[in-house]
Amino acid sequence: MNIMVDDSQLARQKTMGQPLTFIGGLFDAEDAKRVSTVDALLNSIRVGVYEGFISGLTIAEVLEAPAKIHETLQARIAETGFQVLEETTGL
Repeated sequence: MNIMVDDSQLARQKTMGQPLTFIGGLFDAEDAKRVSTVDALLNSIRVGVYEGFISGLTIAEVLEAPAKIHETLQARIAETGFQVLEETTGL
């Protein structure tokens, strides 16, 4: 888990970027602690403890998932308030 403190924010919000595999932890039927950890993190992003960012590539991966999974993930991503990162090419 990568957590970076953004000192430019007066509230000293933390910024976190996580791959889809982390968010996919919501569906880990074998590990209830992982599910609750992911749920708690998403709630922390929703209430402003962290800032959440998501790439267009991750959104595409969510949309390619089976319907039940992508509908649930799409709803959680929307309610959490992730900011979509703009893709850039080249350096």
